[in-house]
Amino acid sequence: MSMESICIRRCNTIEEAEIVISWLEENGIDATVLDRNNPGPLAFGLTDREGYPVLVTQDANAKKATLLLEEHDKQKAAIKSEFREITCDKCGMQSQFDIARGAVQSCDNCGAFLDISE
Repeated sequence: MSMESICIRRCNTIEEAEIVISWLEENGIDATVLDRNNPGPLAFGLTDREGYPVLVTQDANAKKATLLLEEHDKQKAAIKSEFREITCDKCGMQSQFDIARGAVQSCDNCGAFLDISE
């Protein structure tokens, strides 16, 4: 087994990386993010084009983590979004919203808040 760090996923934000790490640890895999304070060459908290690397330290853990993440991604993709057509009370324009994104959205035309829940 190799003891060098193996990158199993790159995340867009440090928060996303922390969620992945917590989830992997709940599944018995020790993981970390490479340098939480300096993810890339860009300043002001922006990541490089590759994102925040999530690392594990053993080949077996890397394989298990990759399989777990692939299965999670498949399950997430299988969840079908439900879209709802909403007419804005302020401007009368109709917009379509994915209800999984939340119960309150902004009108695409005027920016007014819309209640998209049932």
